[in-house]
Amino acid sequence: MAAYHFLAASCLLVLLAGSASACDLPYCKVIAGQEVVCKNPNAWFEYHPHPTDPSKFIQCTAYGPQVMSCPTGTVWNQAASICDYAYNVPSNLPPQDKAPAKAPAA
Repeated sequence: MAAYHFLAASCLLVLLAGSASACDLPYCKVIAGQEVVCKNPNAWFEYHPHPTDPSKFIQCTAYGPQVMSCPTGTVWNQAASICDYAYNVPSNLPPQDKAPAKAPAA
């Protein structure tokens, strides 16, 4: 019976605060102003890049998306799902606006 009263009180708080958000734990959490959605919160091997900080990443857990930090001097490499040196991370490479150099004619 106590669980029912707690649930009813929780629902009342949601109604008083406004409509419930579409982003609810454990599948979704707002991090740095952006929704981070985990497909399976029990899949601890699901990762997402941090929305604003390349030295952090998001790991999905049973408690919802959790912010994790890379070791000093590294950034998150989403393609490899590891913290890596910035020069190894494709999204951190400068754009190639010049054509590759051609070998001089012999």
